[in-house]
Amino acid sequence: MAPRVQLTNAERAEIGRHYAVGGCSGKEMSIWATKKFGMKVNTMTISLIIWKEEKWLSADLAPHEKRSRKPECENMEKLLYVWFCSMQERSVTLTDELVTDKAKQLYNTIPRDCESTKNFKSFHGWLSGFKKRYNIKSYARHGEAGSVEITQEVLAKIESLKQLISQFDPEDVYNVDETGLFFRLEPRRSLATKKMSGKKASKGRLTIALTCNMTGTDKLVPFVIHKYNRPHAFTKRNIRRADNLGILWHSNTKVWMMIDLFEMFLVKFEKHLRLVGKEKVLLLLDNFSGHKIVSVQSQIRIIRVEFFPPNVTAVYQPMDCGFVLSRLTTGSIL
Repeated sequence: MAPRVQLTNAERAEIGRHYAVGGCSGKEMSIWATKKFGMKVNTMTISLIIWKEEKWLSADLAPHEKRSRKPECENMEKLLYVWFCSMQERSVTLTDELVTDKAKQLYNTIPRDCESTKNFKSFHGWLSGFKKRYNIKSYARHGEAGSVEITQEVLAKIESLKQLISQFDPEDVYNVDETGLFFRLEPRRSLATKKMSGKKASKGRLTIALTCNMTGTDKLVPFVIHKYNRPHAFTKRNIRRADNLGILWHSNTKVWMMIDLFEMFLVKFEKHLRLVGKEKVLLLLDNFSGHKIVSVQSQIRIIRVEFFPPNVTAVYQPMDCGFVLSRLTTGSIL
């Protein structure tokens, strides 16, 4: 037996609006709703929604809630959601404790004779219902995009980059970015019979430069930087050359991209482009101090290098924004 599926208030409201505009029959509405929401919506459900059309179109109902039952303290929740959205816009980290404390403050400001608050007795178990009604979930915060300040000068530079990108075929627009792999980090949580003290986190890492074109059809092998040219793990496993691992392996004491390594990368990238028959490509980079061309200008003829404005790569650089297969995120410049 198939599990029972309920429509949300927003979906019920959309059915009401569609009926008001189209004036379709119940059977036609059932077929439309089934295709629209990906679940079986029979004619009886459609009839009940249309019968109470004004109720579902009301702005008082939480859009993601599946039941029409009103919360015990409706006025307080409306004020709390407005506060929550304002804090979210300011990129403030919100926890269950902060939201509950704010709810208590708002509840104390509402007159007790208000019909929508007089039945509210306890905050125990209320928070989960509030988050469900307003589709609030816990998300991990990644990256530094929240600290980026977009100025008119930055927007002008980004617009000029977009115009430049439009002059190239999407397959000829590349982006490269470095990321760190902390391969010795231990989990922060551990099974134990008692509370245990933590240990200092290991800083052992690799720097990995990833390169890909705009369409995702040309992905270069990772350019890996380690502290040692031949680590003990290579000797132990009989690995004579790191190239046999399908990567480009280099080393320096700082384990970071330096000018000499970047120039080496560009020369190898140029050779790769010649092999695949490219004539001219655009390479987008952040303005990191290691991304400079000092002694290999004469060898770089196919690649045109362009830099992003300072401190905005977390918003505009595709590799920093993240992508899935060949689909770049909407936040990136591409």
